Amino acid sequence: MIAIAWRVWSSPVNAARFIAFVGALVAWIAYKRYEERKWPNFLTRDAATDAIYTAIYLGGFYSVCIAAPIFAVSERLVVRFAPFLQLNLLRGANPLVQIAVVSITMDFAGYWVHRLFHTSTILWSFHRIHHSQTELSPLTGYRFHIAEAIVRGLAPMIPGIILGPTTATFTIAIWIDTTLNALAHSGGSWTFGIFGRALVSPHFHRLHHAVDPRLHQGNYGLTYSLWDRLFGTAVLASEAPAAYGVPEEVPRSFLRQLVDPVLVISRRLFKQARATNVAAPSASI
Repeated sequence: MIAIAWRVWSSPVNAARFIAFVGALVAWIAYKRYEERKWPNFLTRDAATDAIYTAIYLGGFYSVCIAAPIFAVSERLVVRFAPFLQLNLLRGANPLVQIAVVSITMDFAGYWVHRLFHTSTILWSFHRIHHSQTELSPLTGYRFHIAEAIVRGLAPMIPGIILGPTTATFTIAIWIDTTLNALAHSGGSWTFGIFGRALVSPHFHRLHHAVDPRLHQGNYGLTYSLWDRLFGTAVLASEAPAAYGVPEEVPRSFLRQLVDPVLVISRRLFKQARATNVAAPSASI
């Protein structure tokens, strides 16, 4: 088990994620110190919750215990029942082309999954955990319920199987995604200039985390902002949101956040069933 864990944790993909996150974290700390004239506070309860999520996903626990088994089973299912998906469309392509295609394709899938988590009542019960943080930081990029992380991980799997990129190009694409995602959750005001029309900047994504529903129902892109511009979900504003978070109450501790979506969904289903049972006798009278 230890050998398997080390093989997964030390893989190029996980190494790329770790390096990208550390780089983004250092950049965020420097931004806080020199632009906002203060050091970030890691000693709050919410920061501690974000740190637990980050340790689980970036530290390898999720990869070893959940993601790796799911990927292994999915890969076997594809080989057994859908071998026609293994088209290897990028075989022999220029490495830069592979990186661009893989990165853009993964983010296209991520955009629609992210958008679905906002439009589905059931999925929002899980995604609201991510939006419950009121102080954005690169660690917030890992505040995801495990059920949501599984869905998000499965989304780009089919495009990846169809394209068949090399390990090296896939690793670089993951590095790009992780870097931009961590910076996007920094709550910063920078925009990447002209590149901000294609890339998700901190200024662009912080609007998505606003309490104001007019702002957070948009800017779903994870790496590329072009999807929001293409599909009419881009929200643009020059000033920072008045507040981050969600209007409804969400538990602040990690363990309670794990069970909260299940409780919310169960209570909603119970109320619906009770309303149906009450209406049924009335209708028969």
